[in-house]
Amino acid sequence: MKQFVLALALLLLPVICNAQITINIRYKAENGNARKYVEEMESSGIAGQIRAIEGCLAYDYFYPADDPEGLLLIDSWQDQAALNRYHSSPAMREAEALREKYGFTGRTVRMFTPVAPPVRQNTQKEMKTLVAYFSATGTTEAVAKDLAEVAGATLYEIKPEVKYTAADLDWRNKQSRSSVEMNDKSSRPAIVKDLKDADSYDVIYIGFPVWWYTAPTIINTFIETYGFAGKTVIFFATSGGSDVSGADKQFHAQYPDIDWKAGKLLNKASKKTLQDWVESNR
Repeated sequence: MKQFVLALALLLLPVICNAQITINIRYKAENGNARKYVEEMESSGIAGQIRAIEGCLAYDYFYPADDPEGLLLIDSWQDQAALNRYHSSPAMREAEALREKYGFTGRTVRMFTPVAPPVRQNTQKEMKTLVAYFSATGTTEAVAKDLAEVAGATLYEIKPEVKYTAADLDWRNKQSRSSVEMNDKSSRPAIVKDLKDADSYDVIYIGFPVWWYTAPTIINTFIETYGFAGKTVIFFATSGGSDVSGADKQFHAQYPDIDWKAGKLLNKASKKTLQDWVESNR
């Protein structure tokens, strides 16, 4: 706990010196609802709306090491006028409704209001990360969930409009759905189009199982549906034997306007491996 408090103090020190207003709110929930609340705040776009309010310098969540059911919110504002804009915003009311939904039971508030005028405003854009994945059997899904956790990213499943059956995935049958799709380079299987605020993400991880030495064509559908031109996109894959060189070559050729970073095969990757990989991509 002492280390957590020290880290918090170091985080707030420059804020206090620059005459900003910082609010420290510690919430309490049960049955993992604190994490579910954060996930819905991010996936629904409410947190993004709050961060977009003029004068918002930070709006970040932390999980206290001494309380697995706790949640710490630290939000910083340029001045009282910026904080007032937040208090009168629809996004704040939506956040309050979500806290009621997840049964938050209490909170402790500490406000720091420095006397000195602000020296400068932090205009650095916060990098927002998405981990999107397609998983036919659950293997890629498991890796994607761990990756989203260590990257602090929004998790999103690429869902086909018609789910794949075991028969669809039989690569030995040339007439199976997956075989037909992969033999037709123009194939674009229909997906459920429910990704919100796709353009708000700066870094996008895309995960998939390797099919026929490359990415399933449903990944093409996803990329072409949401664009990502000019964005940083990093793919990861799971495979029973193939590498990712085929997908890497294909993506660079098909989508040259995307800023591709080297992809990686992540079969049964540990969280430490994933953390190191995420750090290397920053």
